Amino acid sequence: MRTLKKTLSLVLVVAMVLGLCVVGASAKDAVENFTDDYQKVGAAYQEAMGVLVGVGIIDGMTETALEPQGTYTREQAAKIIAYMLLGKSKADSLKCTVAPFDDVAASRWSAGYIAFCVEQGIIDGMTATTYEPTGTLTGFQWAKMLLCAIGFGVKGEFTGSSWSVNTALVAHKVNLFAGDLDGADHTALRREQAALYAFNALNTAKVAYSPNVTSYVYGIQGYTTVNNIGSTLAKDVYDLKYAQGIIVDAEGMGAGYTVVSKDYSTANVTNKIKADNDIDMMYHAARVWYTGTNTGVYTYDLAKTTTYKCQEIATGTKAATAANAKTGLYVGDKPAANAVSPVAYEAYLLDNSAVAAGSAYVTLYASFGQLGYVDAAKKTVTADGYTVAAANVRTDISNIKYGAPVIVVYTTSTTENNAHGMYVYPVTATTGVVKSIAKENGVIVSVTLADGTVLKRSVLANESGDREYYTVGNTYTFVLDSHGHVMYATKDHARTLWAYTGEWRATGNYGDINTDQGREYRFYNVTTGEEKFFPVRFVDRNDHGVLVPGNNLDLAEYGRYFDISATAGNDGLYVAELISFGDNTYAAGYVVANGTFKLGQNNEWYYDSKTNTHKTLFFNGETVTFLVAVGTGANMKVNSYTGIAALKEAFGVAANGSVSLHNAAFTVTQTQTGHWNASTIFVMADYLSTESSYVFIPNDIASNAWKEVSGDVSNYYVVYGGAYLEGNEISVTFDSRVITTDKLLVRGFYTMEVNYDRNGNATYKLTQKMDNTENCFYQNVRFADTMVNGTWLLYGTPVKPFTATETSTKIVDLTGHGIASITDLFRYVKAHGENSVDIAFTVNPDTELVDYVYVTAAGWDAKYTFTLSSDLLAAGWKIVSPYDSTGKTYVNSFELNDEAALAVENKSYTVTLYNAALAEAGITTEYTKYSMTLKTNDSQAATNKIPDANMATAGTIKAVFTLDIFKHDNPNAVKTYNYVIGGLSLGTITIATNDGDNIAIYQDGNKGVYKDVVLGESITGAIKMADGSKFKNADGVVGTANVWYGQASYSGYHATLKGTPSANAYTVSFSFYPLHAGQTYIITGTGWDIE
Repeated sequence: MRTLKKTLSLVLVVAMVLGLCVVGASAKDAVENFTDDYQKVGAAYQEAMGVLVGVGIIDGMTETALEPQGTYTREQAAKIIAYMLLGKSKADSLKCTVAPFDDVAASRWSAGYIAFCVEQGIIDGMTATTYEPTGTLTGFQWAKMLLCAIGFGVKGEFTGSSWSVNTALVAHKVNLFAGDLDGADHTALRREQAALYAFNALNTAKVAYSPNVTSYVYGIQGYTTVNNIGSTLAKDVYDLKYAQGIIVDAEGMGAGYTVVSKDYSTANVTNKIKADNDIDMMYHAARVWYTGTNTGVYTYDLAKTTTYKCQEIATGTKAATAANAKTGLYVGDKPAANAVSPVAYEAYLLDNSAVAAGSAYVTLYASFGQLGYVDAAKKTVTADGYTVAAANVRTDISNIKYGAPVIVVYTTSTTENNAHGMYVYPVTATTGVVKSIAKENGVIVSVTLADGTVLKRSVLANESGDREYYTVGNTYTFVLDSHGHVMYATKDHARTLWAYTGEWRATGNYGDINTDQGREYRFYNVTTGEEKFFPVRFVDRNDHGVLVPGNNLDLAEYGRYFDISATAGNDGLYVAELISFGDNTYAAGYVVANGTFKLGQNNEWYYDSKTNTHKTLFFNGETVTFLVAVGTGANMKVNSYTGIAALKEAFGVAANGSVSLHNAAFTVTQTQTGHWNASTIFVMADYLSTESSYVFIPNDIASNAWKEVSGDVSNYYVVYGGAYLEGNEISVTFDSRVITTDKLLVRGFYTMEVNYDRNGNATYKLTQKMDNTENCFYQNVRFADTMVNGTWLLYGTPVKPFTATETSTKIVDLTGHGIASITDLFRYVKAHGENSVDIAFTVNPDTELVDYVYVTAAGWDAKYTFTLSSDLLAAGWKIVSPYDSTGKTYVNSFELNDEAALAVENKSYTVTLYNAALAEAGITTEYTKYSMTLKTNDSQAATNKIPDANMATAGTIKAVFTLDIFKHDNPNAVKTYNYVIGGLSLGTITIATNDGDNIAIYQDGNKGVYKDVVLGESITGAIKMADGSKFKNADGVVGTANVWYGQASYSGYHATLKGTPSANAYTVSFSFYPLHAGQTYIITGTGWDIE
């Protein structure tokens, strides 16, 4: 099945069946200005009403209503009589200074007319003192007034008890009632009847009373008129006359006149009158009333017309042949031989016997096209390729849009060269469900709708490109010509698109046999969000069956879109036709996006897919409706959001962020440039994602630093805090399946992508951004206070000014220093130094203003930390601070931050270790070197090792190694390297004495063996006399004041020992610093001394 694409820039309405004989841009006769009811004037009264309105004798009851079936009052009648006798302008100048009757004040609007008619002897009062101006005019009253107006009544025949009989007698004699189907009496007279009597009187010869013959005469001495006696009011007051014959040209044909001929030829023209006639009078017998030379008043159609439309024209042609009618007459642009356009659209069989012209058969040619350009400068109008002067467009086109489909009749004057007219008719449309289709000779001739309406096929159908294939039970938009006949049908504006949820419910009762059960599938209307269940048969665009998930074809699945038939088939199933992006734009109302749309900055949805031709959709960002279907089962619902701001707020999207819709359905209307404007956008939650720039993480977040875990045993979600978006702290959620224990979120700026499942659960993906790129920056800046509306300039590196304001820039202090404004930040930095804090900030891409500033501790961008292992610290080791040029400051750890760190990145760096005890002891080593270890970020360095080093300076060892490179790319970003220096291990140290010495190692808890000794760590031992006796000095007695001196020796190294005897002099304790790993030191004594 193929959908015909048509531009139908019209409000779709139920079509009214209209012929082409319609009112143009201006009425051809004044009577037609009374649009409310001029058509209600009876046929017998039309000419009279038309002429009297045309010359100004009769007005409407309102500006648009004649009320032909209404009645006149007696004062209104007086006004008409005055107009007939004097003309409008003179009659309106009549004044009245004395009230003619007690009930007619001199100031009453009708007093002048009444006084005049009384003075002329035309009207009397109802009594001697009353007129009853608002009384209803009766037929005999009106006849009497009219007869008196043309000269009767002088003999007094209209007075006394027989006045009405005499009035009727004279009226019949002069044919005053001619043409009236109802006649006059003492009852109220209809306004159309009153007009007919006045019209007859206007054209009746005036009379004068002759005393000689005691009667009324029309003329004297053979003259037509003497003193206007025998003439008519029509001639004397209005110079009113008519031309009668066949109209062979008219203003509607582009001519300047209505041309009247004796026959159908332009060679026998009798009159050219400015009557402003349309093509509906062409070749009609007519009586054209006019005043003066050629000023048209009213055209009275004398022809009897039979109209044949579209398929009926063949019948009309046969009827014309039978009537021996004059043929070859036409209106419009007659096509050349074998041309397909224009076509014979209507035909008229005219009975013109009223002027003895027999019958005529006239064909009207029309074409189908579009309304083109209305050129105000050139005052021209173009339609279907024809261009004429705007003044010659005879129909009202003010409400027809540019490019709208129209029916065009292009006319050519029969009497004037290069004179053309044009009639432009809007097409109409109706929507209905096809019930049946009728064909004749293999051609579709009509379509019957479900409500019984029969739509015949227009002769314009082929020209308009009708190619729709009807499917019984489906809904179509039928585009109709002015007859109400189908020019073409389309799915445009006739379809409803439904989103399938992938769910169904069983029908029938519990316990029913399976063949008695059924399924109803769940759908949502993509324009309204309405939920419905349908028993359906899924098909594709070729009417091939589409299977549900689990079978060979997975096309009828969650989030797919279907056009569902209006009625069910005999099997009780509706037809659900799959609609995809390849069908865009579907039914001129929907765009299905089998790709990703991203929200741009100018109320546009940019389409990323390369397979779709609709690159851009437009919409009103404040009024567009977003429908998001979320949930499953009983918990499923459609949430509605009006405008982009509401959608972003609901999904927590940053102001400069974007929303991506995959497989969305847009309800659209085509613009005059052929683009599409979306009013409603529908998407399943599973196909919605967002992206926000920028999320800021001030501190590294380890994988085990979660704040909440949710979900179930099959899959759970891990929630972390400590992130900021637009200055506010947020939580981010990750699928547990993407988290590993060795990962962490490194501090920095991130783009945050959020994806949702069908239940609306969000999962996050953070992509780190390089600092000082795009619109996120980390820099130390210099401040410039402009004193212009709170505006500051922040000068970064390279020298580039960033503009911030006290009102629009939000400061987020993450250091606890109470910095709440740019002024606060400036003052803090000035007081504590530019390296006292770090700032990270973002710039709004639209305004180019700094929107958020995050104040962090120093080292946010790059940091090396250096510390010693707990063993070294316990052994008395310190680090010589690099920040003291004297080298006399010793610390447990130190940092290199930001610029200082980046300056030594990937370079060899020396950390000097210092042990005060060893330095005090003056111990150095020239040949003995010590091994050190290096841990980086809690891991033993695999390749970055510290070379062995000696202690060339007493108590000092230098650790030299290459610093790591900082990484700013996610997921391997590293902005901090923590170095822990360890080692200097001596392993197991043993103390012993030489065999044969008079001293021995005292077997205390260590038994002379010391494990895990670290350089700089002293060991304490004890000796005793080999024979177990007390120690004795030269005096034979050892006391607490005595000091023992000895040596701990290894391979030429002799550590001086200074021992203290125990109180009973049986043992001596001593300490020393071993320098050699895994060795045995021999203890020897040298003697005693007094401390």
